[in-house]
Amino acid sequence: TLGPVHGTSTGVDIAVAGDAVITNAAAVTASTRNAGDGGDIRLAAGNMEVSNGALISAQTTGAGQAGDIHFGVEQLRLAGGARVLNTTTNTGAGGQVTVTASNVIALTGSSGIASATFSQADAGGLMLSTPVLSLDSGATLRSQTGGDGNAGPLQIAVGRRTRGGGAALIGTSGIAVAPGTILTGTGTGSPVTLTATASLDITGGGVARHAVGAG
Repeated sequence: TLGPVHGTSTGVDIAVAGDAVITNAAAVTASTRNAGDGGDIRLAAGNMEVSNGALISAQTTGAGQAGDIHFGVEQLRLAGGARVLNTTTNTGAGGQVTVTASNVIALTGSSGIASATFSQADAGGLMLSTPVLSLDSGATLRSQTGGDGNAGPLQIAVGRRTRGGGAALIGTSGIAVAPGTILTGTGTGSPVTLTATASLDITGGGVARHAVGAG
């Protein structure tokens, strides 16, 4: 969306009966730079792989609200530095990221899913629901603020969850953008809610909620 008029409520709609692969720095994006709201990204598939630097992103750099990102899959696997991001850098609010997988969500290889605000606008929440969640090799789930807007809630509902190899769940105020450089503001960091109905296995990883600055 480039102007003051709202875009369509769904900006990108991808539905695949079988498997879907987004890889090799491919990008699926929806954004707004003005007062019009951005469209949602909706992804549905059996098994979905996002890998090798691929990006799925909804963002606002204007006064319009960023669209939401919705996954409805059997399995979602992120690897090789792949990213799912929803961000705001201006007065428009961030959108929600919702991932629902009927079998498993697996992140590895420094991949991540994040919701963040770098401005006075609030970020959207990050919500995952799956029987099995696996995080490994530096993978992260983040809800953060580096400005005066509040971070959205980080909510995870799983049957069984395993994490290791430096993987982390992070809900913070203060965003590191370079070595020794942290963006801060008055925004409040994200509450982190984790519900595991079967088992929880944490090895070499962590859950972090902390504040750097006034938030």
